[in-house]
Amino acid sequence: MSQQSEAASMNRTQALPVVLVTLCFLSACGPANRADQQDPVRIQIDSLVKALQRREVGTVEALQLPRDASFLMRVTPETIEQGWTYKSTVQHIYGVPADNLATILTKVAARRIGKSSDLRSAMLFYSLSDNRRICAIYFDRTGRAGEVDGISATFGENLFSHLKAVLSKYDEW
Repeated sequence: MSQQSEAASMNRTQALPVVLVTLCFLSACGPANRADQQDPVRIQIDSLVKALQRREVGTVEALQLPRDASFLMRVTPETIEQGWTYKSTVQHIYGVPADNLATILTKVAARRIGKSSDLRSAMLFYSLSDNRRICAIYFDRTGRAGEVDGISATFGENLFSHLKAVLSKYDEW
């Protein structure tokens, strides 16, 4: 073997660890391994979607205050849960409605925001087995912002209207 080919072989051998370390670093930074860096609102909604798909959600409650009601202070989740004006409960949600809710929640562009909204409505999701709360989503007047399990969020569209449309098959609003 010539000196030149020995040098080329040696360079390739030395480059191999660098390439392997680079590939490991890039794969660790890839989207599949970023769950811990993902938006907390998206994580909560994805967890709810999985519960819907596994048929673990049994009851959905929709609570609403009048859109035109005036309050001296910002309306909080506690205010809605204690002082709702309209309430609709759907028990035994499964099949197509659960699938439709999961589809809507999968597509929504939910993300965390720094400010909290003046809330007006809520959707509360409870488990089928022990009726514990799985997730609580609160909405402002527009349905485009609110809170997901205590985290201020924006939804990018009127999420409340979309969810309400699916549930309206069960009840009159």
